[in-house]
Amino acid sequence: MLPLWRSPLLAVGVVLVVLGLGNWLVSRNKIVEYSQRVDTGGSIDRVGNLAEFPRLTPRTNATLLARLHRGLTDYTFSSAKLDLYQVINGGGLILSLLGLVLIGLAIVRTWLERRTRTVATADR
Repeated sequence: MLPLWRSPLLAVGVVLVVLGLGNWLVSRNKIVEYSQRVDTGGSIDRVGNLAEFPRLTPRTNATLLARLHRGLTDYTFSSAKLDLYQVINGGGLILSLLGLVLIGLAIVRTWLERRTRTVATADR
């Protein structure tokens, strides 16, 4: 029987928790930074009341608003970095949770082994 501190599950769990928390903390700060960059990059001022444009049809409306939709032409470096850090943030949380599960399994496994050993020695 291995003591808890020599369990491979515990070692892998601790590494995953540390790695996941590091990814989560770094990406959280970067998400805030790049969200502000993306938000300030494309501010559009309101021109006026739409009633002032009598020739505005659904087709011209779609043509005018097409540039506001996020597409490949509007995808900037800041947008790409924001998406990357959002993926890293989610991955960091998943790694941390997986590490906590492994640590819990190591504790339960060690407890069950000790309990089985004490029951086996008590039966003799």
